[in-house]
Amino acid sequence: MRDRSENFVSFLDRTATVLFPGGMGTELQRRGYRSVLPLWSAAANLDAPELVEQIHADYFAAGADVAITNTFRTTPRSFRKAGRESEAEAALKKSADIALSAKSVRAARSSLAGRLHRLRIATGPTWCQALTNCARSTGS
Repeated sequence: MRDRSENFVSFLDRTATVLFPGGMGTELQRRGYRSVLPLWSAAANLDAPELVEQIHADYFAAGADVAITNTFRTTPRSFRKAGRESEAEAALKKSADIALSAKSVRAARSSLAGRLHRLRIATGPTWCQALTNCARSTGS
């Protein structure tokens, strides 16, 4: 089995600037998906996987270098509170499968990361595209 963390470190080492995508939950809501507590966006991995993958694809198309898995609230505790405890592990696995699928369509210069909860660099594909254009025009 490959050491995926080593691959991500190598990706970071060879990349001068890394553009992360914006929030998945915000985009799900903007596109009409009803995210409700306690699962928030985690339920979309099972209930609307095509939409989650499309959002990843749109972030890549806008210039993101990394897909961040949709793992916010994919905990047994959250799924237990929602009465869907038996689905927690499947939602976690599906979040990685969806991100990997979106990445596989992307050019070689991309990577996959687990969810970084407190990191917010962009708020949507439009802003992500604007940051990419800015970085390209400044040579960053």
